[in-house]
Amino acid sequence: MNCKLLVLIIVVYFSSWNSLLARPDFLDAWNEVYPDVRASELGCQLCHASRDGGDGWNGYGFDIRSTFIEVFARADINASIEFVENLNSDQDSLNFSNVSEIRRGLYPGWVDESLNTVFFKDGTFLLNQNSPDQERVFVEEQEVCFTIISKKKRTALICL
Repeated sequence: MNCKLLVLIIVVYFSSWNSLLARPDFLDAWNEVYPDVRASELGCQLCHASRDGGDGWNGYGFDIRSTFIEVFARADINASIEFVENLNSDQDSLNFSNVSEIRRGLYPGWVDESLNTVFFKDGTFLLNQNSPDQERVFVEEQEVCFTIISKKKRTALICL
């Protein structure tokens, strides 16, 4: 094989690799907007259905994506993250806004159990998807909250 052709193949392969991976710069932007709350536990699944990112977003991620594309013309991810703060992207039954969940240490794109919707860029979606494993215990000021799941799979948020 021609040496130049081999080098060209290797360069193209590695230069396209970054575009196939999840966007860590978006996660960095999220951590910049919320410096006191780290999203590292879920990584890409803060917004995506897959641990590797890519097509398939929870409600929060899809709201950010839509805002980033339609409102900010792909120019400002930080503003897109802030723009969706007052929405309830995961449609949780307690009607917490995204920013309220973030401040409580919860993930605004996921609810417990298999009550999540995953959205795709082609406009399709999947209902009744499981959330990633997550610890639902948090402390806000002097308030301690935790989620209780009954044997009948009913969820209650208890704050003391």
